[in-house]
Amino acid sequence: MIDFFVSLMQTFGLMCEKRSKENVGRTFYVLSRLKPLRDDTEAVEYEEKRAVSLFHDFDGYLPDDLFQRVATKFIEEFQMEDVEPTLSYEHVELNIDGHHLVILNVATINNRRLFQTTIVRTTLMNTESGSRSPEDDDPQPSICKKVLNFLEKELQVLSQNGARGVEVKMYIRCACSNSEHTHMQVVRKFDKDVLPCRSRRMDVKRYRKLFNKIEVEQASISKSDTDQPSSIKKRKTASENSLSKVQRTTDTRTAAPLATSSLGTVNTSQEQFNNLKYDLGSLYIGERLLLLKCCLFEHVDLQHLGKSSCTANYLLNQLHERRYITPTNIRLLLEVAEISQLKDAEDLINQYVVTNKVPNTDEGTKSVSPYRKRLCMALQQFDPHKLNDVIAYYGLNLLSLPTIWELVFYLESNRKLLEESERKRFAELLGPIAENILFNDE
Repeated sequence: MIDFFVSLMQTFGLMCEKRSKENVGRTFYVLSRLKPLRDDTEAVEYEEKRAVSLFHDFDGYLPDDLFQRVATKFIEEFQMEDVEPTLSYEHVELNIDGHHLVILNVATINNRRLFQTTIVRTTLMNTESGSRSPEDDDPQPSICKKVLNFLEKELQVLSQNGARGVEVKMYIRCACSNSEHTHMQVVRKFDKDVLPCRSRRMDVKRYRKLFNKIEVEQASISKSDTDQPSSIKKRKTASENSLSKVQRTTDTRTAAPLATSSLGTVNTSQEQFNNLKYDLGSLYIGERLLLLKCCLFEHVDLQHLGKSSCTANYLLNQLHERRYITPTNIRLLLEVAEISQLKDAEDLINQYVVTNKVPNTDEGTKSVSPYRKRLCMALQQFDPHKLNDVIAYYGLNLLSLPTIWELVFYLESNRKLLEESERKRFAELLGPIAENILFNDE
C-alpha cells in the first residue's frame, strides 16, 4: 500500500525519491514540508558570463504549490546519484552534471511573483586562467535546451492546459535594468538577434545561441558532420525508407555489430545519443510511461518497473547499460515508438539517424516479442469504463490499480498470465476489439 501512495504523490509532483547506489533504505524529497531559508524572494544574481536566467509569469499569480511541484519533477528528472541538492520551500539548487548547476526559485519582480530558472556553468578552481576559452564559461546549448524543454512541458501542463486556466509567459531581463527598475522582455521563441527596448535595442544573440532549437541542432551537426547541407535532405529520405523495414523481430541478446550502410560512415557522439534518450524520455509521461513499461517488460527487471522513481529516462538508461540500445543501434527505440503510435518519437529517431548517419541493421538486440506488441496495442484500445469489472473478476481493488496497465503489471508479476487459457480469458474481459488484436489479428 505504501508504494501506491508514493506513486500517487510522485505522479502529482508532491515527492520524489533520491537516487543512490547505497542500500540504506529509501529517501524522499518533499519540498512542501520545508521551510524558507530566507524571508525575501529576490531574483538570483550570478556572474553574467557563466549563467543565464529565464523567468516564467502566470498573469502575476504563482500558486504556492506550483513551484514545489515543478521543482520536485525537475529533481526527479535531473538529479545525480548521491549528490545532495540544496533545498528550501521556494529555492532549489541542483547539480545536473559535472559542469552545470541549475537554480530554481521564486522571484518577486515589479510586484509579480515569477518562476526563475538560472543555469550556471560551474568553474574549475585549479585551472590556469589562460587554459580556458571564452566558450568554456557559457552553459552548454544542449543543456540549456534540455532545461527549457522540461520547463515548457511541465509549466504548460500545470497552467493553461491543466486546471489553472492561466497563460504562462516567458521573460528575460532587459539590459536596461538597474537597481531601481527592472524591465522584462517577453520571449516566445529564441529566433531573433535583437529585441526592441523603447528607442534602443537589446542584443540577444547569446540567448539565441543557447536556447534556439535550430541553432543547437546545427551546432551539433557541425561538430559531427562535414557534408554539405544540400545532402541532408537526400540522406533523410534514404534513412526513412530503410527504417520502414525495421518491423522484423529477432530475439538475440547480444548487441548488434556495426553495419555498413548507404548512409555513409557512422559518426555519432555519446552526447548526441544522450540527448536523444532525454528527448524521447520527455515524451513518455503519464499513460505513455505505463505503455513504455509494458513494451519493455521483457527487457528490464521487474523490480525496476515497480520503483516509484522508474521514469522513462531511467528505463532508457537501463536499456543502454544492457546494450539493448547503443549510439549506433537504435532499432528497439523505433520499434517501441511504432508500437506506441508516437509520431513525435519516430521523428526524433529519424532525425538522429540522419544527423549521425546511423546504419540500418536487422541484427538488433532483443526486440519486443510479437505477443508483447499485440498486448500493448490491445491495451491502447481498452475502454477504461470497463476497468472496474475486469479488476473485480480478479478480486482486486480499483484504488490500488487505477489503470489497466497497473493491472497487467500485477497479473504478470504474479505469474497469472503465463498460460494460454489465462491470456484468452483476460482478452475476453478486455472486450471484442482487444480480444481480436490479441488472438486474431495477423
